[in-house]
Amino acid sequence: MPRPRSTPEVSLPISSSRSLHAMFQLLIAIICHVVTIETWRKISLFVALPACAIVGYVSLKEEFEHIHHVEHDPPTFTAYPYLHVRKRKFPYGDGDHTPFWNPIMNPEPED
Repeated sequence: MPRPRSTPEVSLPISSSRSLHAMFQLLIAIICHVVTIETWRKISLFVALPACAIVGYVSLKEEFEHIHHVEHDPPTFTAYPYLHVRKRKFPYGDGDHTPFWNPIMNPEPED
């Protein structure tokens, strides 16, 4: 529930119809602005957040199924001549694996 706001006192002369028209246009602009804010707030809460939750649930479910499959049937190493070429050791870790090496998805070569 929005909290009540104190309206600032405006001392504009209302003697001419032009200033009355300008005040009316300002009032309409403020009302439209408030309606737009409320509309986007409702869209964010009732459309965007549930959509993100549903997409996250579906993608995580599929990812967990993929991980389960890979754990039971790991990939085998195929010795291509351009794979596992090391001219010098990496400066981190054991020197043989990149920072992106994953023990589940990247098989070790048979020496």
